[in-house]
Amino acid sequence: MTRSILYIAPTFLAYRLHKRIRGVQVFDLAFAPELASLADRVVVPADWSWRHRLREYFAAAPPSLKVRYTPPLFRPLWNALTLPALIHQRFDYTFLGNPARGVMPGLALLRARGLTGQIVLQANRAPRHAVARQLAKWGCIFTAVSQQVADQFPEELRDRVSVFYGVIGAGAFHPPKATRPDDGLVHFGLVGKLDNAWKGADRAVAAFADLPAEVRVKARLHLLSFGDDRTIADPCVVCHPWMPTEAVPEFLRSLDVMLVPSFGPQETFSQSIVQGMLTELPIIASDLPVLTEKLTAGGGIIAGDHAALVNAITDLVRDPARRKSLGQEARRTALSRYIWDSAEFVRRFMN
Repeated sequence: MTRSILYIAPTFLAYRLHKRIRGVQVFDLAFAPELASLADRVVVPADWSWRHRLREYFAAAPPSLKVRYTPPLFRPLWNALTLPALIHQRFDYTFLGNPARGVMPGLALLRARGLTGQIVLQANRAPRHAVARQLAKWGCIFTAVSQQVADQFPEELRDRVSVFYGVIGAGAFHPPKATRPDDGLVHFGLVGKLDNAWKGADRAVAAFADLPAEVRVKARLHLLSFGDDRTIADPCVVCHPWMPTEAVPEFLRSLDVMLVPSFGPQETFSQSIVQGMLTELPIIASDLPVLTEKLTAGGGIIAGDHAALVNAITDLVRDPARRKSLGQEARRTALSRYIWDSAEFVRRFMN
C-alpha cells in the first residue's frame, strides 16, 4: 500500500545549533530514515539550526525522506505554527514524537486544512491531560515507551494506550568479541546526562566511598558524562568527557557492570540500562518500577537504598562467576523484550 507520513518531532522544532545529541534525539535521527524505507513519502519539519546535523544523519536515508526547514523562530510553538505554510500535501499519517503542548496549535492548523490523516503519538513522557484529551478527540492512536508513562494518561484513556518501545540500532550493542586484558579491576559504569541529579551519580559516588577497603582497591566507577569538565576527588572514580553516540557501544564493552541508580519520575524507560543489558553487562539498578520490570527474568540486582547499593557492588566485585551469569541473563532479556522494530511499529499503528 502507498503510505505518506509527516514526522513531527518536537525536538527537531527546537533550536539545537550547539547542543549535544542525546536521548530521544538519537531515536528520532534513526527512526525517521527507517520509516522512509517503509513509506513512499516521509517529511520531517525541522528548525533551521538542525540543517547541518540532519544532512549528516540523513545522508544515507532513502530518497523518500525529505526535510522542510522552518524559519529561525527557535521554539517548537512558533515553528509549529509555520507548518501549514511548509506542508502542501495531505499525509496518511502524522507521527507525533512526544506530547509537547507547544506543537498542538500547529497540529490543529494542519488538521483544519486537511493535511493530516491518522495521528500516532509516541509518548516518551507523561502527557498533560488536556493535551491527551485533545488528541483523543482527534482520534489519535496512543503509544507509550513504558507502562509507567501509560499509567499517567487520563484514566479514561489508559485502555487506549499501547506500550511499544526499545533500543533502535540494537545491533551495535553486543558483548566484546575478544576477552579484554585483565587489569585486576572491576569496572562499573553509569551512563547518561549526569548533570540531572535524578540520574543518581551522587548515589553511585557515595556508595563507592563506603566500599570495604579490600573491595575499593579492585573497583573503578566510570561516569559518562557531565556537561562540564567535572572531576571528583576519589581515585576510584573516573569522569569521562562527553562522547558521540557512535562511541558509546565500545565504551560499554570496556565495562564489567552497569549502574542505574536513577530516582524520580523523570526516568521513563532508560535506554542506557537496555544498552548495557545488550552488551551483556550485569545491572545494579534502583527500585524504580521502570527499571525493575527489566530485571524480572534476572540479569541484575535491585538496590533500593544506599546500603543495598554498597552490598551489590561489593558482591559483584568479589564474584566474577555471578557477573558473567547475570550478564548473560540480561542480554537474553533485552533481546526478547526491548529491541525496537520499525516494521512492526508500522504494521501495528500505521496500517
